[in-house]
Amino acid sequence: MPIFSKNEINRRLQRFRSQFGECDVGIGFSFTNSYYLSGAPIMHSGRPTITVVPKHGEPVIVIAEIEKGRALLLSPIKDFRSYTDDDGPNVEAALRILVDVLKDLKAKNVGYDANWTPAATINLLKTLLPELEFTDLSSVFDGMRLVNSDEEIEIVRASSAIADVGMQAFLSEAKIGMREIELAGISMRAMTEFAGRSYPDTEVKVSFASQQGLRSLQAHGGTNGEPLSSGQLMCVVTTAFAWSYNTAVERVVALGDLNPEQERLRDALILAHRSAIDAVAPGVACSAVDNVARKIFTAAGFTQVHCGTGLARGVQNDFEGRIDRGNIRSYNHAPLLPGMAITIEPWAIVPGVGAPRNCDMVLVTDTGHEVLTKTPAGKLRIG
Repeated sequence: MPIFSKNEINRRLQRFRSQFGECDVGIGFSFTNSYYLSGAPIMHSGRPTITVVPKHGEPVIVIAEIEKGRALLLSPIKDFRSYTDDDGPNVEAALRILVDVLKDLKAKNVGYDANWTPAATINLLKTLLPELEFTDLSSVFDGMRLVNSDEEIEIVRASSAIADVGMQAFLSEAKIGMREIELAGISMRAMTEFAGRSYPDTEVKVSFASQQGLRSLQAHGGTNGEPLSSGQLMCVVTTAFAWSYNTAVERVVALGDLNPEQERLRDALILAHRSAIDAVAPGVACSAVDNVARKIFTAAGFTQVHCGTGLARGVQNDFEGRIDRGNIRSYNHAPLLPGMAITIEPWAIVPGVGAPRNCDMVLVTDTGHEVLTKTPAGKLRIG
């Protein structure tokens, strides 16, 4: 059955059209924006899926023939123009079909998601249709995706619950001496089994990452076969994608006894995390939330804060989808809006100790906020 209702997709299309300006047609070239417009999450894998929305008339999806059956099931859009591998290089084949669609629509000005579209794609399209004008609608796409609808929020809730289960499995099973990779398997199995029981009609992808001690200085590093060793702070991350809506839980975990500097860092991390969450409310500037955490780190003597306090989540994959206006950063004075789903994950870099962090999913509501992930974030300890 479709991921989103027909009314939901129609709402998105109508809102998109209302912001075309001088454009005759709006196009989502990227996975993120093509999916947002069509309701069909087709990973490109070298074969483009392009959603074409005319100002007047029915939308069209240009798609690889092997992906067409999946899109037919998930999207309310029913005008598909497909290509096969026998039609030549996939990008060229897709763009030749797109050219025919644009000619049929008598398009003169095309708006598109320039932030996530390869320049080579647009250059080839300009060669095929040299008279066509192009307008960057990246800010339009970002503005639509920044605030989640009720249907999207339900997916974010599911994804958050799945990530929570993975973290809770780690905390329940972890013991000094167990290997990180073994715990990764336990956590991911718990997440997939829970998702299968609780959300059987939802496509889910999960991951687990962990870093002990100084390895946490390697931002976004992964898990290896190292056994859990006493005397370290550990950063643990469980991530879930439900229908490509991305959520994460991160926790700072003490392995055995800590030295005073490690304890001091953990105390600052817990306070910064809690205080930043408390600051989340509609109308509050993203920069204000970031500054709450930064002031706590500075007061504690930790001045190497090179990363912001969080970011907007929603439709994302591992390579695209972040929205600058949703970054919780000192430079970003954009206000938080009801319906935004953000992470709060402040962290400081401490040479010789590490850079672990706590992270929760937080929904901005009409009156304040709701923390969607439920795993405790206090003084967690193993051993």
